Order: sequence, then C-alpha cells, then structure tokens
Amino acid sequence: PARRRGASMSPVRQNTIRAGLSGLFILVAAGLVYTQVFRFDYYSSLSRNNSIRIIPIYAPRGKIFDRNGNVLVASRLSFDAAVVYRELRDKERLIQLLNEIAGIPRPNIARSLVAASLKPYGPYVILEDMEKDKALALEEASMEIPGLVIETGARRHYPYNETASHVFGYLSEVTEEELEGLEDYGYRVKDLVGRAGVEKYYDRHLAGVDGGMQIEVDNKGRQTRVLGLREPSNGKDLYLTIDMPLEMVCDKLLLENGAGAIIVMNPKTGEILALASRPAFDP
Repeated sequence: PARRRGASMSPVRQNTIRAGLSGLFILVAAGLVYTQVFRFDYYSSLSRNNSIRIIPIYAPRGKIFDRNGNVLVASRLSFDAAVVYRELRDKERLIQLLNEIAGIPRPNIARSLVAASLKPYGPYVILEDMEKDKALALEEASMEIPGLVIETGARRHYPYNETASHVFGYLSEVTEEELEGLEDYGYRVKDLVGRAGVEKYYDRHLAGVDGGMQIEVDNKGRQTRVLGLREPSNGKDLYLTIDMPLEMVCDKLLLENGAGAIIVMNPKTGEILALASRPAFDP
C-alpha cells in the first residue's frame, strides 16, 4: 500500500543518511587538516614567494582616414613606468633608479608612492609615455627591483598637429560624474574619452575593448607563468569625407590671414571636403 502523506522515515533510512553526512564532514575536516598542517610549509612558501598580478592590455582606438585613405589620426606604442606597492621591497632604491634613469624628481616619486599605497595590489603609473631607451633601461633594472613594472599601451597620435583640430577633437580621462553613466558601456577609471569633434561623436565606435593578462610572479617580481589571457579588441576605423590636402590649403590661408573659418562642400552631395578654423589647438 502507498505510504500516507506526512509519514516519517524508517529508522534504518535515518541512520544511513546520518552516517553519510558524518562521513562527508569527516572528509572535509581531514582535507582542512591536511592543507593547514601537513602542507603548511608548501603553501606558506607559495604565498611568500609568488603572487598573482593582473596586467591590463589596452586596446588601440580605431584610426581616422580622409576620403583618399590618408591616415589623419592613429595610435602609437607608448611605455609607462608603474609600481605594484604590495610587492615593493626597497623604496629608496626605486626612488634612486627612477631619478637617475627617468629624471623624475625625488619628491614627485615619493608622492606617487604614497598614492600607490592606497591601491597596493595593482600597478600604479608613476611616469607616462617615456622614451623607449629609458623604458628598456628600467625594464632591465626591474628584474632586480620587485614591484617595478614597465607597461606598454597605446597613445593617440595626431600627425597633422593643429590642422583640422576642430574636426578631430581630443581625448582626456573620464570624470567620476561621467563614469556613473558610462560604466554599463565598459568604461573604467582613467579611461580616455573623446572631447569635441569626431573623437567625441564617434567615441563608442572608435573605442576598443581592453584585454588583460593574469600572471604569476616570484618574490623578485619576475613572471613565472601565464595563468590567463584575454586579447584586446581594437576600435573600429572611421572614414571622413574630408580631403586632407584641401584641408591643409584652407588651414594655411587662415594661418596667413588671421582668425576665421573656411568650409568647402560638394554642392551636389552635401559632403564636407574641408572644415578649417583658426585659432586652433594641438590635440
């Protein structure tokens, strides 16, 4: 006959469940004892001598071309000197090294280390966009100075300087107020966003998606192995109707004759071929 609803388990079944649960707790306890007692030296050594570091890989923004395929705006390789405060062992030696090789005043380095101590687990940039020879020298020295990291990134490059600056606009770091509305789109603290011109209007089109690498380092900050990698995704390119040789002619006319603006348009299509304005600025 079917068991009535609400009827209790049999004593044999209750004892079986209790025994099973007791066995599981014994296994968990044995695992904890083995890890914390018998393997203490091993894991303690790993904790002292190795750590996990997250290295960001910044995605280059998309290029901007004119109607003829000439590159108007691009990205170039840059080198930054950063410090992971948690891994730093000899502050005075680091200050001396950055002062001698990179030419950073000692008080500036000291202030940067104070700021780095507030975020001790990630790289804090002390010097941005330094020369390649200085970056190589610091990279070599970093093998003997735990906590010093040389990062590579992408910087915006405007080869035409002030010409068409009002068309391109420029970049600057996102503010805290702006970040509140942009976090859902993947923006983070210290990210660069477009200001004015096509850099602003097409910011989400031009901006790429940053990647990152998770590595294990030893007690000297040297990489021992890669634990994870996410490749960055470059931004999308943008093609304008601007004719850069014509834009340069208009800019030269304004430069010779003072402030003003010149617009050249194809009357049949409405395409803007040149859009020059003075005074200008270097993006």
